[in-house]
Amino acid sequence: MAYSIPLDCYQYIEEKFGKELATEVAKTVESGIQQMESQAKELATLKKN
Repeated sequence: MAYSIPLDCYQYIEEKFGKELATEVAKTVESGIQQMESQAKELATLKKN
């Protein structure tokens, strides 16, 4: 499942800190959520076995 931060959050960060930082924050959030999803799938598989 893909996830990105809400547009209004991105725009707020961009207004306060600039486009470069807003993009990095968005990428970091997306990466973190992907890692959590991966770990959750691994844990679910372990529990099934």
